[in-house]
Amino acid sequence: MGMQTTCNAMMQCSMGMAPANLLVLPINFDITVSMPAATMMDHLPFLNVLPFGMCSSLMNPMVLVATIAAFGVLTPMPSFP
Repeated sequence: MGMQTTCNAMMQCSMGMAPANLLVLPINFDITVSMPAATMMDHLPFLNVLPFGMCSSLMNPMVLVATIAAFGVLTPMPSFP
C-alpha cells in the first residue's frame, strides 16, 4: 500500500531544476490531519502539478530542438509537467 500524500507535498523531477508543490483542490477530497488528502485523480498538469523549473530531458521536445540548434550542447528549456 502506498503512502498518504497531502496538499502542498513537495515533489521533485529527476530532470527538473526546481521542486514543485502538489496542489489538491477542494473537490472530492478527504481531510487527513487537517490537510486535504490527494487522490490518484490529482495528476493534472498546471492544475495539480506545477512546472519543475528548467528541464534537461531530451524527451522534452523543446529541449531536443534547442540542443540541436546549439550543435549538440544540452540546452535546458522550461518544463511542462
